[in-house]
Amino acid sequence: MATMTHQPSSNHHKSTKRKRKVPFAFLFLAWAFPKIEALYPRLAFSWGKKLFFHPIRYKHQEAEQPILRQAKRQTIPYKDERVRIHTWGEGPTVVFIHGWAGRMGQFHQFVPKFVEAGYRVVGIDVIAHGYSSGKRADMVDFANILKAVCEQQGEVEAVVAHSLGGAATMFSLQNGLSAKRAVIIAAPTMHELMMRAFRTRLRASKKLADYIQYKIKKAYGQELKDFFLPSYYQKVQDFSLLIAHDKRDSAVPFQHFQKAQELLPQAEFHVTDGLGHNRILRDEGMIEKVLEFVKRE
Repeated sequence: MATMTHQPSSNHHKSTKRKRKVPFAFLFLAWAFPKIEALYPRLAFSWGKKLFFHPIRYKHQEAEQPILRQAKRQTIPYKDERVRIHTWGEGPTVVFIHGWAGRMGQFHQFVPKFVEAGYRVVGIDVIAHGYSSGKRADMVDFANILKAVCEQQGEVEAVVAHSLGGAATMFSLQNGLSAKRAVIIAAPTMHELMMRAFRTRLRASKKLADYIQYKIKKAYGQELKDFFLPSYYQKVQDFSLLIAHDKRDSAVPFQHFQKAQELLPQAEFHVTDGLGHNRILRDEGMIEKVLEFVKRE
C-alpha cells in the first residue's frame, strides 16, 4: 500500500522539542562499563541485564497532568504488581499502550480528540512505568498486560501503540489479541538492531547481548527474535494495520519501519520527517491520521 509522508510545521517542531534527561548514574555506567567488563565480566553482565530489564521511570510532563487528572482510574493485578488503567469518555473502546520507559501521559494530546469523536479511551501504564508499581519489565509483560486489558474491556475497536508497545501489540495480534485494527507508531521490528543499539549505549561487547538473549530463552523457552515481526509476519498479514514512523527517529531507526514495509506490504504506512521518536505523539497531523484510520468502517 502507498506510503503517505508529512512534515510538521516549523513552529510546531520548535515548540514541542524536548530532550529527555538521562540519569547521571546511567551516563557514568556507560563510561565505566567497558572497563568493568574487561576486568569483572560477571559483574558487568549482571549490571547489563539489570539495565536491560529495568526501565528508567521518567517524570510526567506538566502538560500531561490535566488530562490524567480527568481520567477514571483503576488498577488490575499482574504478577505481584498493580497495573494502572486510565479511562476517559464513552463509546467504542480504543486501547493505548506506551513504549519502553514511557507512560500513558505521552498520549495526552490524543485523548481529547478521541473522546470528542465518540470513543472510550483506555490507557495502560505497564508495570515499572507511569503510575504502575514495579521496577522490572520486559516485552512479554507488555504483551500479557495488553492482552489482559483488552479481554477485560470486551470488544476493542483499535489498539494504538508506541515503540516497544507497538512490537508487543504485533506479537499479541498473532497470539490471540482481540482488536479490530491496530496503529503501530515508531516500533522496533528487528531484534538484532535493538540489541546493537543497547550495546552501543553501554559500549559493551557482543558477549553481553548473547548473555541477555540466553537469559530470555531460559525464562520463556523462546529466543528474543521470536518476539519480533520477521518471525511471525505471515500470521498478521490479514489484520488492519497503520504503521507510522519518523525518518529521523534516533531511538528506533527508520530501518525498522522499512522492514515492516517489506514484510507487510498490505498494511497502510505513514511517514513523518523531523519529529523523532517521541514528538510524533504530539503532532496534530499524526493524531488526525490515527483518528481517521480508527474511524474507518
